[in-house]
Amino acid sequence: MTTNLYALPTEGLALAKACGGNSGDGESESCATIGAIPGAVDAYALGDSKLGDGSPLLRFTGAELDALADRITAIRGTAA
Repeated sequence: MTTNLYALPTEGLALAKACGGNSGDGESESCATIGAIPGAVDAYALGDSKLGDGSPLLRFTGAELDALADRITAIRGTAA
C-alpha cells in the first residue's frame, strides 16, 4: 500500500536551501528548500524559500525525487 505523503505531519521539518537559481533581482534569494519528513521513511518535502514558512510543500518519495532530477536533467540537456 502506498503512503499518502500529504497525510504525514510535518512538525519538526527542517528545510535546507538548495540554491542555484536567481530571480534576476540581484538578491540571489530564489532557492528551493528540501527536507526529510520527520518520522517517515523515504519521504521528502520541497518548498520555496522566497515564500518563507508559508510556502506550500510538495512531497515526494526518494524514488520520485530521483525521477524528477533525471527528468529535469533530460529537459535541460545537462546530463551528469
